[in-house]
Amino acid sequence: MLDSNTIWQMKLIDGNEVFAEVINWDEEADDIQVQNTMSIHKVDGPTGTYYALRPYMTGQKISQIVTIMQSNIQAVTLPSDTMINQYMLTVDSIKNHLNELHGLDMDEDMDEDMDEDKRKEDKVDNIIGINFGSKKPLH
Repeated sequence: MLDSNTIWQMKLIDGNEVFAEVINWDEEADDIQVQNTMSIHKVDGPTGTYYALRPYMTGQKISQIVTIMQSNIQAVTLPSDTMINQYMLTVDSIKNHLNELHGLDMDEDMDEDMDEDKRKEDKVDNIIGINFGSKKPLH
């Protein structure tokens, strides 16, 4: 369930504007971790201008954790209640659509992926050093 206290609106240095649920924002770190990341798109229609929320990265699972470098963030703000409600409706709508389409629970699928990533991190015997034991510097 989304928590409205963790939803932030960010303007990135490339001009993109995103809404995201912040998972981890350590002032000391170089990046922040977010999920349910949606980009804001301005659409000029025949009856006027409106804004649409779309997944920030094509093909990502909606709950996928995305890392954003803090140096790429130009401005942040807490969105208005209206925008938070629209964001939450959009995220829920996308999750429901994907659940119906694929017949699975995206949040459970995300938990399984995180467990698999953790298992991979625990296996360090598959890491090969770049110098392969050579003392010669690479040039």
